[in-house]
Amino acid sequence: MTLEETVTQQGITSDASYAGYVARDLSDRRYASFAGVVSLCLAPYLSLFVHESFRKLSTSDPALAASLSNDVKSIVARSRHSLKLFEDTHRGIDGQLAYFRDEVLPAHANY
Repeated sequence: MTLEETVTQQGITSDASYAGYVARDLSDRRYASFAGVVSLCLAPYLSLFVHESFRKLSTSDPALAASLSNDVKSIVARSRHSLKLFEDTHRGIDGQLAYFRDEVLPAHANY
C-alpha cells in the first residue's frame, strides 16, 4: 500500500469512527435536550463523509463500489444533494426557507 493509500484509508477510518461516536453520543439520554439540533448541524458533514468515501472507493476499488446495491448508490447521491442544499449561497435565508416550504416539505408530505 502506498503512502497516499494509507493516508486515504486512515482518513476514511477516522470519518467512520467519528460518525459512529456521534451516533452513540446522540443516543445518550444525557444529551437528549440538544441531540436534535446537533444532528441537524452535523447532517451536511456526515453527508460529505458518505459522498467522499464512495467517490474514493469508486476510484480505489471499482469492483467493490460496483457491488453496492442501487439503493446504496441512491442514498450516496441523495447525501450529496443534501450537502449541496446546505452549501447554497444564492438563495439567501428567505429563499432557502421558501425552498423548504414550497418544494421540500410538499415532496416529503406527498411521499
